[in-house]
Amino acid sequence: MTIDPRIGHLEEDLELIANGNGAGEPASEAPAAPLPPFPADALPSPIADWAKATATATQTPVDLSAGMALSALSTAALSAATVRCAPGWEEELAFWAVCVLPSGERKSAVLRAALEPVRGVEQDRLEAARPTVARQRAEREGLEARRKALTRKVGEGKADPAELGEVAERLDELGEPVLPRLLADDATPEALAGLLARHGSMGILAAESALLDNLAGRYAEGRANLHLACQAYSGEPTRIDRRGRRR
Repeated sequence: MTIDPRIGHLEEDLELIANGNGAGEPASEAPAAPLPPFPADALPSPIADWAKATATATQTPVDLSAGMALSALSTAALSAATVRCAPGWEEELAFWAVCVLPSGERKSAVLRAALEPVRGVEQDRLEAARPTVARQRAEREGLEARRKALTRKVGEGKADPAELGEVAERLDELGEPVLPRLLADDATPEALAGLLARHGSMGILAAESALLDNLAGRYAEGRANLHLACQAYSGEPTRIDRRGRRR
């Protein structure tokens, strides 16, 4: 079967691949090669022990618990450091994993256990930040009201523009006070961009495929939106510019 390279025929070509070659012939599948056992013992001993114990307790493959453990550890390490593989070659400590099992195979139970420490850290950070964020939000509201009043007075020649500049500078310093977050789940690419703008990094761990569905175009009439995911994978910076939004 020949694949038409023109972009206008991409959807038709993909459909032909999925359903056959267009001439009534079924699509052929290569036989699956046997996979080696997951090298759980290559993990640090506490993580390996946890993965094996969780696999035994939940009656699931150790691949699942090990993959979930690596995902949770990656979330904890995000923005903490990068790995220098060679001069000029650095990699983020981001782990991308898709653990596939049929429905009802206790994926949620394993994910819950792996995320329990991360959720605990997130909750501790949340509680510690509440007083500071509350004060910053109150200060910002006062400054915004002051800026509005000063803008009017400066326009009337009744206030010093330098005072207005000081208020604007303080508002820039405060930014948008937000409570810390480490985790997300069912996020659209647009919502994920906002989360990254506010928090710098984000771990998305879920027992279902909501994020993959969203990236594939669940809310965009089937048009995939992989731009942000591809840039996040390679650790590249990105800018989001859309009408009606300030960045």
